[in-house]
Amino acid sequence: MSLVLRLCAPRHLRLGALGPARSRDRRDLRGEARLRGFADALRAAGLSTGLVRGDGEIPFAFRHGAAAMARLLDAAPEVEAVFAVSDLAGVGALMECRRRGIDVPGGLSLLGFGDFEIGQQVVPALSTVSVDFGDLGDRAGRLVVELLRQPGTGGDRIVDVGFMVVARGTTRTRTPAAGTT
Repeated sequence: MSLVLRLCAPRHLRLGALGPARSRDRRDLRGEARLRGFADALRAAGLSTGLVRGDGEIPFAFRHGAAAMARLLDAAPEVEAVFAVSDLAGVGALMECRRRGIDVPGGLSLLGFGDFEIGQQVVPALSTVSVDFGDLGDRAGRLVVELLRQPGTGGDRIVDVGFMVVARGTTRTRTPAAGTT
């Protein structure tokens, strides 16, 4: 929900998302989960999910992000903000916006995922969702050890490792209304 609120903060109402498509032989479970979570948050905020697109190739990287952004802009030029399920795809989407002369963030806000170095180096720098991947790996390792020691006890488990939205140059920042903080 925080991502949707971050993109809605500057009064964006037409939000899109870019992610990989499902195919019979290849899947990106993490990218699909990010798209699903984003769509769920849009619904919870009373916003349309019509611009949430799972139509890129796997692996969903630079050229796939650019191609998916081109398709989104062709279909919905009024989109105001876009979430890409990876920073690599986000950089590709940013490059497509530049090719089309779209001002980011003036005309469109863009948010990636992963806090990859490339996102820090592009101009404007890509706003992103940062996850502590070291902590994520530690927790996964502990779960594997637990399952090896006590087979059959793990089951399906969701572990929330948290995240941070790192605002950089591709998203507009919210100006609080008078009298609010």
